[in-house]
Amino acid sequence: PMIEGWVAAADAILARGGDILFGVSERIECPVIIVHGVRDSLVPYENVSYMQRTLTHAPRRIINFALEDHFLPWTQPGASRSAIVDLDRSLNAPGLSPGPAGGR
Repeated sequence: PMIEGWVAAADAILARGGDILFGVSERIECPVIIVHGVRDSLVPYENVSYMQRTLTHAPRRIINFALEDHFLPWTQPGASRSAIVDLDRSLNAPGLSPGPAGGR
């Protein structure tokens, strides 16, 4: 069942021209942290450039690991946790309201 769902999602992405964000990236305004291993064998590192180009209204922070592959939560647990904590802090910064009705 899980693999069928993954295949269906991949088919939907390809049917829409391969845009993994389905054309909504320009509407994302919340802070985004992109964490990626440069030697990722599953998701090409070029996706970082794609995210930078398409997340035009979101504050972005890029964290890359030159010697890492795809499984950063297991190979870099401390750095993965720090990225999540940093994102949480940025979302709870003064001047930001929680929830979809809030915003900046």
